[in-house]
Amino acid sequence: MDFPLPPVGEGLLEVELTRWLVRPGDAIARGQAMAEVMSDKASMEVPAPFAGTITALSAAPGTKIKVGQVILSYTPVGDGSAKDKPTPRPPP
Repeated sequence: MDFPLPPVGEGLLEVELTRWLVRPGDAIARGQAMAEVMSDKASMEVPAPFAGTITALSAAPGTKIKVGQVILSYTPVGDGSAKDKPTPRPPP
């Protein structure tokens, strides 16, 4: 799934990505900081509104990113893939 940059402050339409706090392959919990961004007035962290595994990063540090622009991709926990399904036990 793609994750777009959410609104990060009133009236802010664009910020600079200063650094990633996650890498592809990292498991992430809801509320965990994923990136640091900076406006002309403040630096802030972007928290994850999901739990899952990061699959790709779509912006490089130093890049200006707009609210709504996809900044990363992830696989949510419990997406229904085979690895998330319990393994059936053989009958006794």
